[in-house]
Amino acid sequence: MTTRHEVYQAIDTERDYQDARWPQDNTPGVPNPLTIGEFVLLLSEYVDLAKSEWAQEKKPELKTVKIVRKIAAIAVNCMEQHGAPKRD
Repeated sequence: MTTRHEVYQAIDTERDYQDARWPQDNTPGVPNPLTIGEFVLLLSEYVDLAKSEWAQEKKPELKTVKIVRKIAAIAVNCMEQHGAPKRD
């Protein structure tokens, strides 16, 4: 089993990748701003991709867990840009 610390490290590597791949105005380290709606659409697309992998592959967990990492990082990016309210 993976620790929470290891999970957050994996999400951080995905966030670094996202910022490097899609920087704002080609400025490294500055994330491309998206609306909350755009983030929701991205999340939905990647959830659909994960479902498709699960339905079609013989060992879906191998690729699906990478998609789940991407989904988590997209959600983190959304909260970085639009706020991260704590649970009461």
